[in-house]
Amino acid sequence: MAEKTPKERARFIQSMGSSGMKAEVLWQMKDMATGGDGGSTYTSDNTTVRETYYKYKTDEWFSEVLAEYTLLARASKKQA
Repeated sequence: MAEKTPKERARFIQSMGSSGMKAEVLWQMKDMATGGDGGSTYTSDNTTVRETYYKYKTDEWFSEVLAEYTLLARASKKQA
């Protein structure tokens, strides 16, 4: 992942075109914010999203992503 900060990750999620993909990523973020693993990557090595893409991120980091995403979503609704 090229994103370094929760705000950058939130912006990336907001920019996703597919609402289905966005919903899946938000579910993963919510799961990992509470200590979960974000689910399977569905690869042959049976790894999870967290261990594959976010190995060193804390639960708090995911909570911050969700908070930033919420702020961005609200701002974008106000502009619409």
